[in-house]
Amino acid sequence: MPGPHVLLIDDDPLVLRAVRRALRHTRPDWAVVVASTPAEVFVALSTRAADVVVSDVQVGTHDGLALLSELGRRWPDMLRVVFTASEEACGDPEMSAVAHRIVSKETDPRALLATIEDALTARAWISSEELRRIVFGARDLPSAPEIAPKLRMIARDPTARVRDLADVVARDPAVSARVLRIASSVFYGGGRRIKTLEEAVARLGVRTLQALVLDAEIAKRFSVPTASGITAEQLARHSFQVARIALRIGQDVAPELAETAYFAGVVHDVGQLVLADRDPARLAQDRRLAERSGQPLDVVEAERHGNTHATVGAALLHLWSFERSLVEGVADHHRAPSERPAGIDVGTILWMAQAAARSPEEALPEVAVEVAALGWGTRFSLWRDDLTSIA
Repeated sequence: MPGPHVLLIDDDPLVLRAVRRALRHTRPDWAVVVASTPAEVFVALSTRAADVVVSDVQVGTHDGLALLSELGRRWPDMLRVVFTASEEACGDPEMSAVAHRIVSKETDPRALLATIEDALTARAWISSEELRRIVFGARDLPSAPEIAPKLRMIARDPTARVRDLADVVARDPAVSARVLRIASSVFYGGGRRIKTLEEAVARLGVRTLQALVLDAEIAKRFSVPTASGITAEQLARHSFQVARIALRIGQDVAPELAETAYFAGVVHDVGQLVLADRDPARLAQDRRLAERSGQPLDVVEAERHGNTHATVGAALLHLWSFERSLVEGVADHHRAPSERPAGIDVGTILWMAQAAARSPEEALPEVAVEVAALGWGTRFSLWRDDLTSIA
């Protein structure tokens, strides 16, 4: 099987030669083709579509971003990387809207190689060409969350203050409003209105704050129309239930995984958000078939499409550079422990958290067998009892 086809676009022949030489030296199995004008680009693509295209922001007199957008329209599952001369430009929202990744020319060529390999790994999560087009298509590419990773970084700093966390949240008015609203809710604030972000941070705690911000940042990147058969509120409520149970399970059976399992729970159904936004009719039909047949949604999806919302979510999270153990946990959150390698990982914790989040009437038949095999019978009852305080 031939290696990936990489197309490099730049009007500087020195850059093209240097980058092509570096890629070919490290990955001789890759087919690396260069182009310096849009005309050359389409000639190169007429014989074989590229798996990855890397383009400068400006290609001669042509707009490189517009060119990438057009390539995305014609070849939706083609991975698109912007190669920019400025390190500061890497956060440009206009670039993020058309490119899956952004790399500075100021970095070592190995950084570009790593970026391409990582993007290819993200795409490999999805085998269905149809789903690849849905996830990697050109229409309004969802950019990675920005505030949540900064919060996690600050939270690890023992000298950080509440004010530091509040200042980061304040950069996004929509996220700030959501945090204040939830902090003022009966569940967290006893019905007392929280007026400042510093009060909200103190009321919620750092972990819950990070989770709420992560959820809010992801949610605002997708619309969930009624036609999808689900609401954003339902997905958020379920995700937070699973996250909090996953945290408790992790603390009980694998403390080193507890934090990762918690945040994996927050984002474990992001694939449903993607599908609701990109193909709501399909998601609604899959959900209806699952309800009528009594089969889990992921089983229906796998039978009909070859992939599930779990792998769609994993692909996006990988593209957003979430840690690998979290991505793998999301990809596998519907795989029962008996179907997995021995040992406890994030996916096992998520599977058990989802099982505990179901009511006894909704419980899948295999849950009792899986719980017994792990020797978690008494613990599982306690985890399920935690729903009383979470609901």
